[in-house]
Amino acid sequence: MTLEDTGAPDETASRVLSEFGSSEYAKVVLGGVWGQPPSLDLAAEADLHTLLQALAARKLVHSARDISDGGIAVSLAQAAFRHGIGATVEQDPSLMVHPLFGLFAEPATTMLLTADPDNVSKIEALADEYSFFAVRIGTTGGRHLEITVDHQTFISAPLAALRKPWASALEATLHDEVSA
Repeated sequence: MTLEDTGAPDETASRVLSEFGSSEYAKVVLGGVWGQPPSLDLAAEADLHTLLQALAARKLVHSARDISDGGIAVSLAQAAFRHGIGATVEQDPSLMVHPLFGLFAEPATTMLLTADPDNVSKIEALADEYSFFAVRIGTTGGRHLEITVDHQTFISAPLAALRKPWASALEATLHDEVSA
């Protein structure tokens, strides 16, 4: 499930592309950086934290993870590594300009939540009260991460296969920071 600021309904593809250009995905995979970092609305960010506090007080969520560092795909993988619990996720194509943007864009004020399925309608109602929308994007379980967009598989791998390059990249980054 994701929580996103409802924001202005007239968000354009060019703004999304510009913001995507500042992502780690654009830098590493597409070989360049362009555009501006995603805008940050401090009032919306404060509202999100108030909403998260309300969700926690009512014990409606199991976990919450910010997606601004790698997007939904990276956040899902990193969340799965800790306890070895995979996920099956179907991204709705109407929520994105392009599948890669939806999976790897790094928007501010957007969270990835896990919750009991019985709490989804309560979460949606509370999110609406705070001018956010909650979208159920999948289920947790198993030892694989599978992400599809419009029934087309974009990522399907065992967690162990995803964890190995992530762990070695983290180790190398930490080594470089300590050695410097």
